[in-house]
Amino acid sequence: MVDQAENVNVPVAALAALAVEYWRLGKWLNGAGVPGAGPARHAVRKMGDFLKSVEVDVEQMEGKPFDAGMACVVVDSVEDEGMEAGKVMIEETVSPLVMWKGKVVRNAEVVTRKGREGK
Repeated sequence: MVDQAENVNVPVAALAALAVEYWRLGKWLNGAGVPGAGPARHAVRKMGDFLKSVEVDVEQMEGKPFDAGMACVVVDSVEDEGMEAGKVMIEETVSPLVMWKGKVVRNAEVVTRKGREGK
């Protein structure tokens, strides 16, 4: 039997990679009408519980106003003629923001939507 007080050293980068895959699986399960997905949803909940227990947080960015100072990498940007010129919003999260103990350990990757300049 293993002593419950034993610890395993895991690089924060590995926890961040796990957090991204947890987010992707959860996003897919929420959007897909997968028959018999109960066990997978349970596994995602358990992964989320584990990540919380080691103080890893995952943040989706959709719908937030974009600011150049955000911990985001813009992988694509689309113009929206219906938006106010100069306004920039995050349209899609390609990869989430991952934080450990309140500090950014992996930047989000996002697609932005921006108002057309010179409207």
